Amino acid sequence: MAKNPFRLLLTRISEANPGFKTNTRHHLAYQIHDGLVLSGFLLDLSGLERGTFYLTAFAQPLYVLQDHLFLTYGKRLERSKRWKINDQNETEVAGRVLEAVRSEGCSFLEVVNSVKKLAELAERKPGTRENPFQWHPDDPNVIEARAYSWMLVENERKAKRDLLYLTQIYVPKYDWEKELQGRAVTVLRALEQGTEIGQALLRDWAKQSAAGIGLTSSLE
Repeated sequence: MAKNPFRLLLTRISEANPGFKTNTRHHLAYQIHDGLVLSGFLLDLSGLERGTFYLTAFAQPLYVLQDHLFLTYGKRLERSKRWKINDQNETEVAGRVLEAVRSEGCSFLEVVNSVKKLAELAERKPGTRENPFQWHPDDPNVIEARAYSWMLVENERKAKRDLLYLTQIYVPKYDWEKELQGRAVTVLRALEQGTEIGQALLRDWAKQSAAGIGLTSSLE
């Protein structure tokens, strides 16, 4: 098998979707919308057997400051099928992956590929037709992303609602939760100085996230 069996898949996905780039470090074919929302297809390696992976479509609000990918807004395609690629089947697998991307993945990305869509989606009840994700209604990751999304689309009332919950009502337990609350405090303080200042902070965070993840070149 080729040294990197997944490069072919990433290249084929990118070629079939104009505007997509590839990142072999993260096994990712992606776009960044308006410098704010990352969306694309991840070859999520299973680790159980060489050449195996899950094909995941996802979006990530880059304005939630992180240096890694997270799949809060993600979906494993083909009913969470575990794929396997090797020398003998790589052409067949590439064709089937492209079909899954075309028939299921692209329509999924259309639901999550903008700030406004992410805000509206997170406002709806999880596990419904309007919001197929199985989040807990009080998931702080969802509330944080929703707060920042509302700020960017200039719905200050809903942004403040979520930020006040995260900073005054939510009680963090673990270190990552304390970090989340710290970010929310920073954003709330910026918003109190003016919507434009808060938005500028989030746009800067989006740039930092993209750089931290390594999404700065078209092919690595």
